[in-house]
Order: sequence, then C-alpha cells, then structure tokens
Amino acid sequence: MAGARGIYGLSGSGIDVESLVKGGMMSEQKKYDRLYKKEVETEWRKEAFADVYSAVNTFRSSMSDMRLSSRTKPMTATSSLSDVVTATANANAGVMSHTVEVTQVASNAYLMTASGQKVARTNTAAPVSVALKDVAFAGGTMPAGMASGDTALSFKLSNGTGTAEVKFTAEEIFTKNLTLNDLATRINNARFIDSDGKKTALNITASYDAVSDAFSIVNTKSGSDNKVSLSVDTGAGSAADTTALLNNLKLGQVSGGSISAPLSFSAAGTTSTLEAAGTNASVKIDGRTYTDLQDNKLQGQIRCMSIQHQSHYNVITGNELTDSLSSSIHLAYGSSFNTVSYNRIRNNRARGEGLLQAYVGASKNDFYMNEVEVGSEGLPKYMIYCAVVANENSFWGNRLSGPAGRAYIAVESAFNSKLRRKSHRGYGLRGADDHFTDRGMYGVRIVGNEIRATSMNVPVYVLAQVGDDRGQYPLLMCELSGNQVQWTGRGPLLELSESQAGLLRQIKLVGNEFAPVPRRDQLVLPRGGKHFSEMVDRAIIPQIEGI
Repeated sequence: MAGARGIYGLSGSGIDVESLVKGGMMSEQKKYDRLYKKEVETEWRKEAFADVYSAVNTFRSSMSDMRLSSRTKPMTATSSLSDVVTATANANAGVMSHTVEVTQVASNAYLMTASGQKVARTNTAAPVSVALKDVAFAGGTMPAGMASGDTALSFKLSNGTGTAEVKFTAEEIFTKNLTLNDLATRINNARFIDSDGKKTALNITASYDAVSDAFSIVNTKSGSDNKVSLSVDTGAGSAADTTALLNNLKLGQVSGGSISAPLSFSAAGTTSTLEAAGTNASVKIDGRTYTDLQDNKLQGQIRCMSIQHQSHYNVITGNELTDSLSSSIHLAYGSSFNTVSYNRIRNNRARGEGLLQAYVGASKNDFYMNEVEVGSEGLPKYMIYCAVVANENSFWGNRLSGPAGRAYIAVESAFNSKLRRKSHRGYGLRGADDHFTDRGMYGVRIVGNEIRATSMNVPVYVLAQVGDDRGQYPLLMCELSGNQVQWTGRGPLLELSESQAGLLRQIKLVGNEFAPVPRRDQLVLPRGGKHFSEMVDRAIIPQIEGI
C-alpha cells in the first residue's frame, strides 16, 4: 500500500527547489531587463523628438507670422494735436501727412428751460413753489373726483430705442408733496425692458436748478438716433394736467451753445409728443467728408444701418444693433472707403442677408473688431458676406458666434439663381438678383477673425467664382490668414467653388487655427493646391498637400 501511495513531490527529497528555479530564470530575467532598458530608452527618445517637433513648430509659426506685412513693415502715426486728434496706422499705411478738419461735432439730444424763461406754475398763488401740485394743478389742489390712489401725472419717456413710463399718484402729489427734484430723480431712474428681457437704463438724465428756476433733460449718448421724447396719451384722465406740467417746464432745444424758444407738443392720433434729437459728427480728412455714426442703439429694423448709393468715408463705430431681420450693417452700390468698427451685433430673429456685408461695387471698406452674436432663434444666411465687384474689402479682428444658415463667411464674384449650390446667395431667388455684374472681383481679406460656429452642416468659409449666361467672373487674390475656428460641425470647413476651372486662384491661406483639425472630406477643393498662391497653415496643410 505504501508503494501505491508513492511520493508525488520533492518536498521530502532534500533538494533546494527554490534555488534551482531562480537559477533557471536568471537568463530569462536578463532578457527582460534588456527589453525594459530599450523601452525606457525609446520613451526618452520619443519625448526628445516631441520637444524638438514642438520647438520646430513654434519656430515655423513665428516665421509664418514674420511673412505678414504687419510684422515686417510696422508703421506708426503721430498727431500734432494729440489732445484733439489721435491716429493709428496699419502695415499698409503710406508715408504721408493728413489734415483733419472737424466740420460738425456730435451733439446730444438736450432740452432745457429756454433763455429768459423760468418754470411756470399753474397755481399762480405759489409763483416760486417747486411742488408738482403747484406746477401742474390749478390752485395746487386735487381735482374733483380724483382719489389718492389714482394716477395724477403720467407720460412716456423715450431715448429713441426704448420707452419707459414716468408717473405719479395723487397721494404722492398732494399728500407727500413731491417736487421738481423728485421728477428729475424719477426720470433718471427710468428703465425699459430690452430684447433680452432685462431692465435697461435709458441713459437720460434730468435736473432742476433752483437758482435759475430751470429744468433740463439730456440724453447722455450723442448722435441723431439718440433722442429725448416726452409723450402723453391724450385719452388718459391725467393728460391735461401732465401736458400742463411739461409745458410749464418751458423746454427749448440746446444746440450749438444756444437754446431755442420753448418747444410745443405735436399731436398724432391719441398721442401728443415733444421731442429733440442729437446730431452726428462730421469731419474732413484731406478734403473728404466723413460722417460719424457712433454710440447708437437700434433694434428690430429690417436693416439696422444701410449705407448705399455712393456713400463714402463714413465712420460707423460703437453702435449696438439688435435683432435686425436682414443685415445689421449693409454697404452696397458703390459705397466705399467706410470704416465699420467696434459695433456690437446681437440677433435672435435674422433670416435675411449677411449681418456684416459689402456688395455690388462697395469696395475698400474696413470691417474690424466687431462682435456678432446670434442666439439660438436667429439664422442669418451669413455672418460676413462680400460679393460682386466688392474689391479690397477687409474683415479683420471680428468675433462671430452662433448659428448661420448658408455659411459663416462667404465671398462670391456674382449672383446666379440657377446655381444649385446651397451656400450661394442666389440659391432659391428665382432670378431676382441675376446679372448684377460684367466683371470679376479681387483682393478680399479675411484676417484674424475668431469664429465659434454652432451650425453643423453649413460651411465655415466659402470662396466662390460664379458665372452666368453672360460670362464668367473671376475671383482672385483673396486672403484667409490668422483666423481661429472652433467648430464640431460635419459640413465643409473650407468650400471653394468654380463655375470655370482656373478662375478662382491666387488665394493666400496662412496661419489659421482650426479645432478640431478638419477631416479630409471637410475641404472642398476642386483643384486642390492649385487654388493657392501661398499655403502655410499648421492645421490643414497636411490635408491639402495630399490632394
């Protein structure tokens, strides 16, 4: 039985099994150690190559930037009267001097008790009283039938964009004895509900000067679209007393250092209105007149600002443009040498053209540092659009965000409704805008813009040479450089289109940033690299080179 059981291990043999196993593994361990050392060395090499690649990339980017004229040809500007006029120069500035003549300064809408006048009192027994009951009410007493909770005085105050109501109850007038100073305070605190549903100040200030017995109301923003408007509902029970109050202020319009005679109310339907508006500035630079359209607030227009029909040398800056149905700033029909800068565009209803656009002969305009923000309910065809003999327009440093219907930025040489390309402006227009040109287009610059795109299936950039039944119209020497795009869409990033091969060329594509890097099928390039005169573009040049 003992032999049957046997000995099935070596535990009882006296042999050092552990030493035998270790000795047998030593050669294999040495092989493993050699492989591990190679792995570590490879990782070190990889990290070193990555550092070199990063350094080379940084160097290449710097050298690419050095190609830009802004780096190689810096220009500066000085003013002989820097407290009056300042200037900045870009790389394209010439070496020359300019003369500047201010032909008209911008003014504010300003109402003030007229010269030689004082605030009148309906209660003649209290000729110097500042109480509203004496200024507006006969005998300074509450009219028969009026209760303390009733509205005693009420008018609407508008700045040209928003409107607020200013009102007083009978209790405030006859029990609390509110005064002209309280009227000024209530005007100063007036608010209206803006397009975002927020309470917004009218930027209208009022004051009462007891020494001169004069009242004043002024819009703190200049320009012809910024107003002071006082209106009364003639059907309201308080209409007669409110009108008496406002008339008794003897308000004249301040302009050019003088005050007009007291203004009268003008009636239209059931509303009676007293109104003043500011004026725009105008300057001559080297004999050319520029109109200054600045610090305006425009809302709910078809086009907020339309600069057309040979309108030159306008400065459109610092405006707040909200909810245009079509273009926010529109330049067309030969309007050239205009500057469009530092405007804020907010839109939640657009369905029409480009929010910033220049077309049909609008050349050599400069659009820069504008902020365009489209809400989820807005869908303009384009954020920037340039077309049809619109030569040498520049769009630089603009910030664009939100959705677009056909493309974010589009440049086209003509309109042709027969084209089936959905990014084209003429698509679906049934011939209404055909045959607007007999020549090509050149020199549009799209530089240093920031785009945060949310529309999934529309192109970010479109450059299109368009022809029609009358001829072909080349698109030449355009530039896309230094732009930044954040976009996770599935449509084309860059769409080039030619009605005739070879007529879209000499395009400069330099130093753009795209995140994430686009797929190959997001670059619609019918002739590949042949379109380009210069390609130095970290993110997409590997995609282009293989075409």
